[in-house]
Amino acid sequence: MSNSPAPDSALATATPEQQRLRVLIVDDNADDRSEQRGLLLSGLEMRFSFSEADLGASAIAAVRASAEGPPDCVLLDYYLPDMDALEVLAALRDSDGAVVCPVVVLTGSNDPQLGRQVLRCGAQDHLPKRQLTSSSLVRAMAHAMERWAMARDLRQSMAMLVEREREFRALADNSPDVLTRFDRQLRHVFVNNAITRITGLAPAELIGKTNRELDMPMPLAEQWEEALQSVFITGQPRSLEFSFDGLAGRQHFSSRLVPESAADGSVEHVLSVTHDVTALHQLEQQARDSAERLQLAMAAGNAVAWSLDIEGDRIEGSDELERQSQREIPHRSDAYHGWMAGVHPDNRTAVNAALQSAIHAEGTDCRFEFRTEQTRDGNPIWMLALSRVERDAAGTARRLVGISIDITERRKLEQELRDVDRHKDEFIAMLGHELRGPLAPLRNGLFLLKQEPLGSDVADGVRAMMERQLQHLMRLVDDLLDVSRIGTGKLALQRAHIRLQTIVEHAVEASHPLISSRDQRLEMQVADQPVWLDGDLTRLAQVLSNLLANAAKYTPRGGSIVLFAGVEGSNAVMRVSDSGRGIAPSMQGRIFDMFRQVDGPNENSGLGIGLSVVRQLLQMHGGDVECHSAGISFGSTFTAWLPLYPSAEPADDAGNSGIAVDAAETGTAQPGATEGR
Repeated sequence: MSNSPAPDSALATATPEQQRLRVLIVDDNADDRSEQRGLLLSGLEMRFSFSEADLGASAIAAVRASAEGPPDCVLLDYYLPDMDALEVLAALRDSDGAVVCPVVVLTGSNDPQLGRQVLRCGAQDHLPKRQLTSSSLVRAMAHAMERWAMARDLRQSMAMLVEREREFRALADNSPDVLTRFDRQLRHVFVNNAITRITGLAPAELIGKTNRELDMPMPLAEQWEEALQSVFITGQPRSLEFSFDGLAGRQHFSSRLVPESAADGSVEHVLSVTHDVTALHQLEQQARDSAERLQLAMAAGNAVAWSLDIEGDRIEGSDELERQSQREIPHRSDAYHGWMAGVHPDNRTAVNAALQSAIHAEGTDCRFEFRTEQTRDGNPIWMLALSRVERDAAGTARRLVGISIDITERRKLEQELRDVDRHKDEFIAMLGHELRGPLAPLRNGLFLLKQEPLGSDVADGVRAMMERQLQHLMRLVDDLLDVSRIGTGKLALQRAHIRLQTIVEHAVEASHPLISSRDQRLEMQVADQPVWLDGDLTRLAQVLSNLLANAAKYTPRGGSIVLFAGVEGSNAVMRVSDSGRGIAPSMQGRIFDMFRQVDGPNENSGLGIGLSVVRQLLQMHGGDVECHSAGISFGSTFTAWLPLYPSAEPADDAGNSGIAVDAAETGTAQPGATEGR
């Protein structure tokens, strides 16, 4: 076997300073130790520093206790007097389980099993002693040192990798976001602890499973699969918004999916970072709800919000302002004067003064009402403006913000209330007049009765006059009591099954004296078959007698009145038509209002409550009344309708089957008829 050197390239290229290698030779045979030194010295032109040991224990001490640290290589004889190489290798292991320096084991045997044992125990190489040459020994040492260095670097890299993994795991597990890594089969290969807070599942329960296998709702699973496949195919990040029913209820999330590339540049994994945006979603929803409620409130109040940039002369919210004021407003140039042009000329000076005072004075709030120049259906549009001035740190007015409210209806209601109040005052004055009418004759009658003996013609005439005036006074009081009872809800109906014909009979009997006294003709068109109702006979007769008395009062002497009573559709109808003075179109919608007279208050107008009582009594029965007139001098028609009683033959009505009565043929009047529209 040749002894020519064949050094390892790593040792051959070393510098002279680097060629000083510390070698520990461990062998109980001094000749073998000497031979090994000689082979190394003849193999390379390099410097060695040798140390020797003849026992395993002394070798272990030399490695462990050296001030310079472990040697660069140990040549270890397998069999030593106190222990074998396997025991020495075990004693030289460090805390990480690796031998602290390169070791080449020299054996006297060619047994391959022995070589595998020493390699498993931490040696880097082994050689049979009988095959030792300078070249083989140098090469074995070089390979041992290289392998040991590579193993050391690998261990350090693994340790760094483990540390980085530990740090990543610590960061991931302390992150509030859910971190998930997916492989190309869309399986979870990593999940942090945040998933447990949302789903209640431990990370280990998700590893190796797809979203489908975890029973994610199918639409959501398909949404995730599409996004993940897109990242794997395109290599481009994707964003994902979704909602999920978790442990805390309905939650909303935003995910960012980013590719993780392999060494060849292909996408190996996709990492998703999922952030819980439930709180943000709730805030956004609250903002939308608040804006919607504000919009509804503004719409309900017929109001619009606006702002005026004082320096830039720009109005925001102009579209709504244009809709409200029914005119176009400039957006940029001369916006203030453009808006002011929409104010009615009668109000411009006051409005401008109010705004300028708020802008230039120390105050901030401004409130004013005004009419617009435009009208709606020919009627004026009234607005209420509420505004506030916003100032900068120097106190200069920069912006005017406010709302404009359409108060046209309010102004209309206020006018109507003033009208009602005026009608009330007129009613009180009229009531005083109506009460004085019967009271004065009663007072005079009492005076005359004191002067005339009982039984005289004068006394009898006075007594008859007093009875008529007392009856009139009682009718006035009855009407007032009816109004009070209806208004307070204390009027109780005495309902029974009655016929329409019976109502007509009672009403005609009560109205006959007034109609006869005016030489008027009453034509009656009454159904032949019984028409059944459920109602209060007295009150319904009062309704019809009021309509008849109203017709008689406003029909000239010798005129005609037509009464229809029958069935139209599903209702019983009572219609009273007259040939009287008629009603102006403007009054027909208000004729049933309380204290309303057609001609205004006068000595023949009555109290103006009869038709109001008629409508309220009918509405208490589920019916109503309407008025129609072609105008002044064309007469009037009042139509009242009531729901029919479903039964054909109630047993508790004793009325007649039908009547057709001329006014001249009826009996005496009954109390209850109210005169006057």
